[in-house]
Amino acid sequence: MRTMDADVVVIGGGATGAGVVRDVAMRGYSAVLLDKADLGQGTTGRYHGLLHSGGRYVVSDTESATECAEENEIVTRIHADAVEKTGGLFVVTPEDPLDFSDQWTEGATKSKVPWTEISVAEALRREPRLNPGIKRAFAVHDGTVDGWQMVWGAARSAIDHGAQVLTYTEVTEIVREGDQVTAVIAHDLKKDEQVTISTRFVINTAGPWAGRIADLVGCHDVDVVPGRGIMIAMNHRLVNTVVNRCIYPADGDILVPVHTVSIIGTTDVKADDPQRLAIPRNEVQQMLDSGEALIPGFRDSRAVHAWAGARPLFKDKRVAVHRHPPHVARHEHPRPRHPRRRQGHRLDHRRQAHDLPPDGQERRRRDVRAARGGPPLHHRPGGRARLHRGPQLPHHPPPARQREGPRQAP
Repeated sequence: MRTMDADVVVIGGGATGAGVVRDVAMRGYSAVLLDKADLGQGTTGRYHGLLHSGGRYVVSDTESATECAEENEIVTRIHADAVEKTGGLFVVTPEDPLDFSDQWTEGATKSKVPWTEISVAEALRREPRLNPGIKRAFAVHDGTVDGWQMVWGAARSAIDHGAQVLTYTEVTEIVREGDQVTAVIAHDLKKDEQVTISTRFVINTAGPWAGRIADLVGCHDVDVVPGRGIMIAMNHRLVNTVVNRCIYPADGDILVPVHTVSIIGTTDVKADDPQRLAIPRNEVQQMLDSGEALIPGFRDSRAVHAWAGARPLFKDKRVAVHRHPPHVARHEHPRPRHPRRRQGHRLDHRRQAHDLPPDGQERRRRDVRAARGGPPLHHRPGGRARLHRGPQLPHHPPPARQREGPRQAP
């Protein structure tokens, strides 16, 4: 048995978990990140690559839209190597109600999401393959992000700030004494060894597995149900700008250029197991049909890969409204103070670390630096950090679409 001590234990090694542990370490806390597999093997490795401007939520959730817009700027700065500033368009297709666009502009202004209305002619000049029947177009600050570079870059930076990253280490128990968490017990799957980490604070960033982690500490009031979504990568960049339909968030309403492909997504169907996700034929056809609404002739392109990812549906049994945040991060406590239910799409991990109580002037000074996102992350030629008991970090992790296998991104 191996024993460790840490101020904070972060559970879940996706983009949110890696960002949280980096931010915690930057604030001066000793921190450990745990994941039962390798980094980025869950939602992070199975999404469409969109870096939200906030435009998607300006009608449905203005608070989340504002957070997206604010954090988009910081993520773009600190993860410059992982982000492509493609820009984005919200377009009203011939199939979409025109009156919604007025609600959209009102919501975007209210939520302070930067936007500019452009002419249909200008939209078609920027993206010649767009449906020529579009009725309105709005330019926003969407981008695309390489999830693998983002998570590995954050992990490297966290290690540089003193954090430890333990991959292939599955949490089996969270120990508490009364109302206080005292330890996290995990199993090193490679060494078949128990690891006990003494701690007083746990942040749960396990995504669709977050409900299982919450159960370990007795947080039964909140269920986290996986929401399955499928995506399809087409064989080349049909667009060079993120293109969104200007409608209330729906299935298949986003086309994202990522590296050399375009990705259409996504559906949203309740799933029982986030590790066993179906890709139904009818949903594939639904995505292809949705692509046609944005890009006539979309089906004539070759689909090179279809995959499914799981987003967490956060269900608080004590309230009537449920949302679909891309991650669920909580302070584990037997009498939890339920956090705001966010839809920030891996953009609000700094706020989760900010909720930790500061201890002393130096830590407060570090809080100020971390609140600004910290310095940009850069790949270090020839420099490699090693994860504890995990694989050596590659200098350039392959893009998500190049990964293969049922547990990895395409």
